[in-house]
Amino acid sequence: MPNQKQITQTSVSIRTMTFGDLPYCTELVRQASWNQTEQDWKRAIDLDPVGCFLAEAAGKPVATTTTLCFDDIAWIAMVLVDESARGLGLGRKMLEHALDFLKKRQVKTIRLDATEMGKPLYGKLGFMEEYQVIRYMRPATNDLLPAPANVMRKQPVNEKIPAFDRRISATNRTNLIFHLDQEKDSLLAARSDTTGNLTAYAGGRPGNRAFQIGPAVALEADDGKAVLDAILLQTSSRAVFIDIPIENPAAMDWAISNGFREQRRFTRMYLGEKVRDLPQHIWASFGPEKG
Repeated sequence: MPNQKQITQTSVSIRTMTFGDLPYCTELVRQASWNQTEQDWKRAIDLDPVGCFLAEAAGKPVATTTTLCFDDIAWIAMVLVDESARGLGLGRKMLEHALDFLKKRQVKTIRLDATEMGKPLYGKLGFMEEYQVIRYMRPATNDLLPAPANVMRKQPVNEKIPAFDRRISATNRTNLIFHLDQEKDSLLAARSDTTGNLTAYAGGRPGNRAFQIGPAVALEADDGKAVLDAILLQTSSRAVFIDIPIENPAAMDWAISNGFREQRRFTRMYLGEKVRDLPQHIWASFGPEKG
């Protein structure tokens, strides 16, 4: 890695990320003790091949960020700076590059989940706070839950699930949901009423430190609990993360009753038009990468 004396704002160049950068990206995750895997990075490139960026200085990689557009709503994530290059303003440089890229795409809204460390920077750039998202963690356990009734598990995704998700998230996440369904070791559960109308679904995938539950949305508490139970039933031997909007107390109660404890908080923030989502019906965020 270049040392700090070799790095100046003018010496840093930013290019499009490629699959060949994935080993370095996973190294940045290791440095930051985040939960993303190489598959998470691969998904980001798959879904937006020209929207993921890597900075280089002295010919060596030093920072990353990713973007993803859901029609006219975009997400920024994975703003990571190599430990050898921190404190030089590279995080801001990557964020500004992502903002310029998205503004050229003329999106109406840019969203992100901010850590406490990143929130002041985002505020200076005009981002407004929406609501908090609490990350809960449950250690690995051998406890077995009863199989919830009327839940379909790991069935092929059809158009009903993305359409239902859009009612709650106010975002067209169709490509993301279909991609997640095709990934190795991902999980999916859905629940319908007696007439066949979808009432809840939940997904999940392996992480670097813990299995990540999400996304999950439900109209009623019983349905939300049922699909989360269905996912948790299949992850009892692993540590588990779940990110829950603070505006959904029923989901937080579910987490606490199942042995989860609060680990950290994110602040969901936006630039541009506010998205009229329904966080009281969001039982799990996908994660900081996609909201």
